[in-house]
Amino acid sequence: MRRRQFLCALAGASGAAAGAQLACAPAARTPPPPVVVKLADLPEGVHRTVKLGGKPVDVIRTAQEVVARSLVCPHTGCLVRWEAADSRYHCACHDGLFDANGRVIGGQATVPLLRLPVSIAGDSVTIGTPRPKVA
Repeated sequence: MRRRQFLCALAGASGAAAGAQLACAPAARTPPPPVVVKLADLPEGVHRTVKLGGKPVDVIRTAQEVVARSLVCPHTGCLVRWEAADSRYHCACHDGLFDANGRVIGGQATVPLLRLPVSIAGDSVTIGTPRPKVA
C-alpha cells in the first residue's frame, strides 16, 4: 500500500469513527441544580465564590443587582481569580485578563466570562437555572 492510499484509508476510518461517536453521543446534559444563598450573606461590593455543579462562580452584590459569573476561563477552561487591587479577573494559564464586568481586556480569550442567571425572592438569591418541575 502506498503512503497516499494509507493516508486516505486512515482518513476514511477516522471519519467513520467520528460519525459513530456522534451517533452514540449522550443526550444534552441537564443543568446542575441552582445554588441558593441568603442576600444577607452577600455584602455589597464583596466578591463571594460559590459552587454550581462543582464549578466555581463569583457572586457580587452591587447597589443595583446581584451578578453571578463563571470563574472558568472560556479560552482553556482554567480557573480565573478576582484581583481586587486591579479590579479585574486574571487567568494564569495564558495571562487572560477580564474587566470587572467579565469582558476580555487581554490575553487569548475571545469571549467574556459566562454570566449566569440570578433571581432574588425575599431574602434568598438563586444562582443558576431552576430545574423544571416534573408533573
